[in-house]
Formats: sequence, C-alpha cells, structure tokens
Amino acid sequence: MSIIDDITDFIFVLDEPRKADLIVAVGGSHPAIPEKAAELFNQGFAPFLAATGMFSCKLGCFRGTAAKTEIYNKYYATECDFYCDVFIKNGVPRSAVIREDKSEYTRQNADFLRGIVDKRGIKCDTVMVVCKSFHARRCQIFFQSAFGGSRVLMIPVDIQTGEGRDDWFKSEKGIERILGELKRCGEQTNAADILRFAAKTGG
Repeated sequence: MSIIDDITDFIFVLDEPRKADLIVAVGGSHPAIPEKAAELFNQGFAPFLAATGMFSCKLGCFRGTAAKTEIYNKYYATECDFYCDVFIKNGVPRSAVIREDKSEYTRQNADFLRGIVDKRGIKCDTVMVVCKSFHARRCQIFFQSAFGGSRVLMIPVDIQTGEGRDDWFKSEKGIERILGELKRCGEQTNAADILRFAAKTGG
C-alpha cells in the first residue's frame, strides 16, 4: 500500500445502494448529485428524498446552477430550492421530498436534517447519502454523528475529472483538492463524533 492508496481509501468512501428509509442529497450547485438521488428514489430504494443546503457560508448566496442550465433554468435562492427542482423534473413527487434550507456547511446539513425528520416522526434505520465523491468521508462522519445508531451508506458521484478516486493524484489541482479535504476531516471532526462511532462499532 502506498500513501496514495491510504488517502484514496480514506477519502473516497463507497457503498452499494440498498433499501433505506431516507435518501439525502448533500447541498451544492451541480445537478449530478440530486439527479443521482432522484434516480435511486425512482428505483424504489427509499420512500423519502431530502434536499439539504441554503448556500455556502463563504459565498453568502447560491452561486447558481453549475451545469445543464438549459434544463434547470429557474431562479434558485438556495441549494435546497435547486435540488428540489431537479427532483421534480426527474419524476419525484413533491409529497416525498423533505426540505432543509437553513444549513451553510456539511455538519449543519446533517444536524438540521436530523431535527426535521425527528419532528416528522420519520424513523431512519438506514440513510443513503449522495454527495461529491471527494466529499464522502466528511459527509459520512457528520451524518453518522447526527443520525446516531442509523446505518449510513455513502453514494458518491464524480463531478469532474481530476477529482475522483482514480485520478486525483495525477494533477496538482486534484492533489490540492484531496489534501484539503483530508485536512478538513481532521479539523472539523470532534471528540463527540469519535465517541459516537466508537459506540456504534463497539470500539
């Protein structure tokens, strides 16, 4: 095993889709994430589909659709608004959609959504989280922490070349992206997160 293999295996978490109680699309501006989530919903993997995110705390507003602007061409005030439009245009009924539109970063995505599903009385034994591939480990940490004893499955999506499991180490940009994500995993994880993991695994 090389350092590249070790970093790759840590950052790029990948699970196979399976029956779940909830599918979550982690907020962003690229339609590939909510499209994948809608695809899983339409395949019958879960009865509810959640859109998360207001906008990046760094930007202070939703920056707009990153691709397929000819299809997703409305004004979107939040990432959640954008994702919900993608869901509806991909055949998801409004009654199945859960909105979380107050979060500005990943931990809030998870924590705020947990509060919403608890208020609605939705039991979440298994949660599938759809996110950018390089974002999978950080999402796993926060969603596993927020959803306690639930099984959290990661369904990553490659957004662009040079930032995926097989090619991140081939360019300076890709390396910087993944090392930055590795750093954020360490900086943003706290003792409570680790204790919750330990309790879940019996460690």
